[in-house]
Amino acid sequence: MKKERLSDAIGQLDDEIIEETAQVRDKAGSKRHRPLAWASVAAACAVLALAVGLKVLPSMFESDNDELPYVTSVTVTSDEEEPEITTATDENDEPEVTTSSDEEDEPKVTTVTDEEDEPDELPVLPLITPELEVGMGFEGHDVDDISELYDGNPWTPEFELDTLPVYNNPIVYEGEWHLPVGVDYEEMENMLLRAARALGIDTDNVTVSDNGYSEEQISKIKETIEKVSGEIPPDEYFYPMGLYIETEEYRISVDQRLNIDIDFTKPFVLPDGYNFGRSATDEENTEAALYLAEKYSGLFELMGIEDPLVDTNGRNGIACFDAGETEIESVLNYNFNYIVLYDKSSTPESDLYIIRLRNFDYRGKLGDYPIISSDEALELLGEGKYITTVAMYDFPGTEYVGRVELIYRVTDLEEYYIPYYRFYVEIPEGAKDGKKLYGAYYVPAVRQEYISDMTVWDGHFNN
Repeated sequence: MKKERLSDAIGQLDDEIIEETAQVRDKAGSKRHRPLAWASVAAACAVLALAVGLKVLPSMFESDNDELPYVTSVTVTSDEEEPEITTATDENDEPEVTTSSDEEDEPKVTTVTDEEDEPDELPVLPLITPELEVGMGFEGHDVDDISELYDGNPWTPEFELDTLPVYNNPIVYEGEWHLPVGVDYEEMENMLLRAARALGIDTDNVTVSDNGYSEEQISKIKETIEKVSGEIPPDEYFYPMGLYIETEEYRISVDQRLNIDIDFTKPFVLPDGYNFGRSATDEENTEAALYLAEKYSGLFELMGIEDPLVDTNGRNGIACFDAGETEIESVLNYNFNYIVLYDKSSTPESDLYIIRLRNFDYRGKLGDYPIISSDEALELLGEGKYITTVAMYDFPGTEYVGRVELIYRVTDLEEYYIPYYRFYVEIPEGAKDGKKLYGAYYVPAVRQEYISDMTVWDGHFNN
């Protein structure tokens, strides 16, 4: 089904239906017995629009252990070597489960591969060209000074990294209805229960619900879409986007990518002496975040965050990630596995009202790919080999680069999660009201010979 026709059909739904479906159903006393619909029509439409053109990948989630299955998939081979992250290379290879020797003796999941199974050459990676109207918002920043764009990214140009891993997107979309592939509702429920236990909740006495539509809502939506397009969406189109648990203190929800949101029914007020939130300094937020890491240690243990680093400026909250034992571990933790703490800015107190856990399954790894330096990326930037959403402005030149950082673009659009150098470039013609405009420009960190369409990716589509 063409996305334009689907969008037209969604647009003709009654406001009453949209309002109803935005509210989460609460069926007290009953477990989830069947897949219902997604949380809202708007969310469904957005997911479908973002999903166009991505390939099918299998689900990688297979653990019901209270510790995340991906935390232990990064191992250090020696004191001098970079960490090696391995995956099974044969379709029949199953992850090897080993048992830890600590007191709780909980199993930990690691992935293995035989040396003789390693490919002689890495596969060539295609670079996805984003559809800018749906894939990326305008990434321009109006600031007084470039220092306002610095965050807690641990990477520096002094990092000695010759390779970085590239991963498959664990959930992609296929077919004319762009249905998600790779969703594992059993693992979603397992993850939800692990998070609840990490908060000290007795999960034997909770109800797991989904955020789907009612049968009446599904019928109305099908009728409207059929009237506009002549087609009826399949049942899978209405599968839920998430599961949740509600207690007196929390509403804990999990999405299809196993990300956890914990909403407090009543914000937790930090003790006197702590200042937390937008009005606090970086030092005060760091001190408060480390206090909260102790207060909610179960969640930090669940995420494998033993030595937390604090990002006080990124992700719209106060983010914490594990420092790791090596440079590469630190980079991966910053991009893939972290906790974000949010204060309730509408109140004068230093209070916490949302905790978000963002985690990633490293078992979808394609391999460790040779990368270029930031200086080499700067040369490619000057040649117009970049991705940007500020293309309405002419690229002013590399002399206007204010900052560079190494990041992974982790979005629904990406077929592969590839490391990029992100350059913040001052755009003089975009300055207004005394503020400077810095636009974000992305250059792949993977060497050009490992990107299949680098020869046609010369920046021309940005103009």
